[in-house]
Amino acid sequence: MTLIDSCRAFAPDVICRNGEILLYLLPSAALAIVIRALARSHPFFFLFTVLGTVSHELSHFVVGLVTGARPASFTVIPRRVGQHWELGSVMLTRVRWYNVAPAALVPLPVRLLPLAVASMRTRPDRKSVV
Repeated sequence: MTLIDSCRAFAPDVICRNGEILLYLLPSAALAIVIRALARSHPFFFLFTVLGTVSHELSHFVVGLVTGARPASFTVIPRRVGQHWELGSVMLTRVRWYNVAPAALVPLPVRLLPLAVASMRTRPDRKSVV
């Protein structure tokens, strides 16, 4: 019985096929959970939240620029809006049917970037640099 066969006995096939990628991402995911928990209690960890907000809003800004949505403002200064906090925003002044979806949904593919990097780094045919 191979390792993959024993894995399939208790886990879904998708986990068994991508075990190296998931193992590669596990420390990063654990660290992200710790940072998220500590960001509310300590200002140093809030810095990580600000960096995430900058990359999120910058993705909206760049795609708005590329698709002709004319970004007018970009802010990552947190402000209170009702009962919640708004960590950042981008105002687009020329939103049309052809640029609204790319400008709104661009942070979703950005979140897949770590999976792409992990997939490239854990390929079996990858040559070692060391």
